[in-house]
Amino acid sequence: DEASQIVEPVCLGPLLLSNVFILVGDHFQLPPLVQSKQAKDGGMAVSLFKRLCESHPHAVATLETQYRMNSDIMFLANSVVYESRLKCASKNVADDRMKLDNESSRLPCWLDIALSPLTSVIFLDTDPVRIRHKIIAL
Repeated sequence: DEASQIVEPVCLGPLLLSNVFILVGDHFQLPPLVQSKQAKDGGMAVSLFKRLCESHPHAVATLETQYRMNSDIMFLANSVVYESRLKCASKNVADDRMKLDNESSRLPCWLDIALSPLTSVIFLDTDPVRIRHKIIAL
């Protein structure tokens, strides 16, 4: 699962011991987490999954039915990445909304809007948000 996030050296051992393999993931989502600049420059930030998807597109089985995103979130994903190929699995998935028990009167206005069940997708500019913190000397 999530083979698009695994660096190649982790995949190679098991693959050498198998006759057939199946990698599952989505190379349009998160890539492997590689912190070393040298490793990134050497190609380690690209997963084997992505390399294989790009070099052998005929071998890729693309799943188009999704069960996690409501229709608003799916619309964004379809517009930005998936070229309108994703479909909601059911009307319940399409219509689902976040349900929170909170007292909105205590929340700052922007957070109240962001947490509203009517808001499925929102972009927040967090630059003006100031975090108050204490410096504790030990």
